[in-house]
Amino acid sequence: MKKLMMSVFLIVSSSYVNIVLASGWAPAGKVTTTYAHTAHGGYGVFKLSNMTYNSDNCANPVYYVVSKQNNPIFDEIYSLLLAAHMSGKNAQVWISGCSPHNHPEIQHARIVE
Repeated sequence: MKKLMMSVFLIVSSSYVNIVLASGWAPAGKVTTTYAHTAHGGYGVFKLSNMTYNSDNCANPVYYVVSKQNNPIFDEIYSLLLAAHMSGKNAQVWISGCSPHNHPEIQHARIVE
C-alpha cells in the first residue's frame, strides 16, 4: 500500500510540475526575422537566433508569434522586438500556448544585455 501511495504521489507531482512549467522565458537571442501576418486577426511573427524553447510542444516551432487579437499589449511587444531587431540587441520572450498555426505564442517580451 505504501508503494502504491508513493507511486500515485509521484505521478500527481510530475503532472503538476509539467503544468506549472508550461510557460516561461525563452533563452535570449538576436531577432533575426520580423514580419506582420494577416491571419487570425493579425500576428507579429519573429525568429530569434535561439529558437530552442517550446514549452507547450507546439507542432510548428519555426517562429514565435504574438497575436494582435488575443494580446492587449501587441503593439508594445511588436515595437520592442522590432527595436531589438534593428539595434542588434538580445531579446527574450515569454512563451505560453500555441497559435492556430501551431507556433509558440509570445505573451511578454524584453530587451536584455
